[in-house]
Amino acid sequence: MSKLLAQVADPSAPRSAHQALVRKLLARGRFDEAFSAASRYVGLDPDHDVALELYAQAAAVTGRVSAALAAVDAQVEADPTVVARHVRAAAAFEAAGDERRACAHFRSLASLPSANESATYHALRCRARLGERAAALAEARAIQKPGALITKLLTALDAGSAPPYEASVTPGAFEVRVACSGESASCPAPVVVGPSGNVVSPWTPAAACSNNALSIATLAGGTYRTIVTGDVPDAGATVTVRALGLTRTIPITRSGTQIALASTVTLPPQSFGFN
Repeated sequence: MSKLLAQVADPSAPRSAHQALVRKLLARGRFDEAFSAASRYVGLDPDHDVALELYAQAAAVTGRVSAALAAVDAQVEADPTVVARHVRAAAAFEAAGDERRACAHFRSLASLPSANESATYHALRCRARLGERAAALAEARAIQKPGALITKLLTALDAGSAPPYEASVTPGAFEVRVACSGESASCPAPVVVGPSGNVVSPWTPAAACSNNALSIATLAGGTYRTIVTGDVPDAGATVTVRALGLTRTIPITRSGTQIALASTVTLPPQSFGFN
């Protein structure tokens, strides 16, 4: 670590040194230092995809949601033709409750030559939710041979409603879910930092992630840190971690950003335990 710190102090340090430093700091749970290192890196290389991604991840794990979203958005701007970036950014803004920004990405996605029915569905769905129901309905009706998604949307729009965004969280080797008591609108969000320093959060989503749950498909050996960040309602909240047949649920009583649980995977053979 000391060698990397000395190396990045040199303005001519290679990108790989900055990347390695941020990832090592994240993997060791030194999150504030990781955010400082990622901020320095993205300042030196503001249009580089990896620099933006590491900044977004470090921002997410330290509870800087707006900064994480801005970096994910900037990744799209760097190359707006990449479908996966629009999909990811839209999911991130939906998780943050910003439907207008999410819709901007859905509509951009639908305008790409590679757009499929899912892209069209989300572009029309979000327009209807933002006050353009009549126009969205007319456009959906004009689609020849609509598929299942557009047919579903037509039924909803004809009935006077517009479907909300539904994040899909499929089962994985490591799953986290946050639940809040009562009907409070505020609830903290889960963030997981893996052994390599990779961060999965609602605002830097993987394939399976929502505003209150996420899963990781495969496990590597090492420590997984589960963080919760955000406001906790007066009635309290819980975070549940499930992996390799073991489950642990713990209460969350205070707001802010905090490590809720550390878990260790040992390979081989694959085993899992809560620290």
